[in-house]
Amino acid sequence: MNDKYMYSDCRFSEMGEAIEDLNECDIKSETCDAGGLAITMNPQNQVFMVDGSCESHSLIIGGTGSRKTRGILAPTVISLACSGENIICHDPKSEVYKLTSALLHRKGYKIYALNLRNPRTGSQYNPLREAYLKHSEGNDSAAYSIILEFATP
Repeated sequence: MNDKYMYSDCRFSEMGEAIEDLNECDIKSETCDAGGLAITMNPQNQVFMVDGSCESHSLIIGGTGSRKTRGILAPTVISLACSGENIICHDPKSEVYKLTSALLHRKGYKIYALNLRNPRTGSQYNPLREAYLKHSEGNDSAAYSIILEFATP
């Protein structure tokens, strides 16, 4: 092992080691060994490899048009759906929804899309609705408790 990759007793994985830890996800058959972050894809046979270690955190940075959505985020959602995981996805332009919603519906997922630019479309969520309902029923103390719980750090 070359010392330039060593730091204390830690080192970067070699390519062969990294690939050993990945799981295969086949888009055509909608099967995945495990859900996780999509790492690499073979577009010819529509198979991609995912990091299914489940406790990994990732930051994806790229300029406009660098294929962050189509190359990483949508395949990640597909792998999670094929393995039955719960999914929360920030999708302000509805790109991931357009790419994955048919699969998610086939897999039995309930999809809630909050559109903050046009709240009258899609699913709606009002965190103070329960307080409003309690107030409408004349139960102001319950409404006040809900508001306090919502507003207090």
